Amino acid sequence: MNPMEVVQENSVNPVNTQTWANGRHMMRCVKVIQETHDVKTFCFMSQTPIMFFFKPGQFVTLELTIGGEQVMRSYTISSSPSVPYSFSITVKRVKNGLVSNWLHDNMRVDDELAVHGPVGNFNCIDFSTERALFLSGGVGITPVMSMARWWYDTNSNVDMKFVHSAQTPKDIIFLKELELMSSRIDNFELSIVCERYDIGESWHGYRGT
Repeated sequence: MNPMEVVQENSVNPVNTQTWANGRHMMRCVKVIQETHDVKTFCFMSQTPIMFFFKPGQFVTLELTIGGEQVMRSYTISSSPSVPYSFSITVKRVKNGLVSNWLHDNMRVDDELAVHGPVGNFNCIDFSTERALFLSGGVGITPVMSMARWWYDTNSNVDMKFVHSAQTPKDIIFLKELELMSSRIDNFELSIVCERYDIGESWHGYRGT
C-alpha cells in the first residue's frame, strides 16, 4: 500500500456537526472579554460540534440558578453567525441588576449553563435592504453590531450608516472593531456621539445627547 494512502486513511476523522435549533441547549463558556469598565462579552460553545446559525438581531434566554432560585433572562446575540461554532452575548453591569451583576461576578471560562433560543423577529435576514441606518446607544448596540458584523463578514454591498451614542469615550463598546470596519470597506460609515467627557479624557468626535 502506498504510504501516502495510509496517512490519508488514518487522518480522516469525520465530524457529525449538528445545526442549532430553537430549544434548550447546554452551553460552556469559552471566553470572557472585558469590553469596557462595566461591559463584558461572554462567548459560548457546545460540548459537541453545533453550528450556531441564527438571524443577526435575534436573542437567547439564559437559564440560571441564583440564590437557589431559577432565573430566566434574555440577551441579544452580539456575535455574527458567520462565526458558526460559537455565539456571544455582551452584558453591561447594571446597578441592582440581578443577572447582569451575577454574570460579571461569577461566570468564568468552562462554566456551563442552559440556553434557550434563538428567537426574535428583529433581524436583517427576514427584512433585506440595500441601505441600513443603525442607531444605538450604550449596550443597545448588540443587535445592530451582530447585523453589521454579518454584512461585513459576508462581503455584502449593503450601504451601512452606523451611529452610536455613549455616555463618555470610555463607555464606547466595540470601538476598535467599528473603526476597523469603517477603515476597510467603503460601504460602512461610522459616527460616534459622546454625551460628555470626563476630566483627563479627550474626545474630538461628536458631542450631544
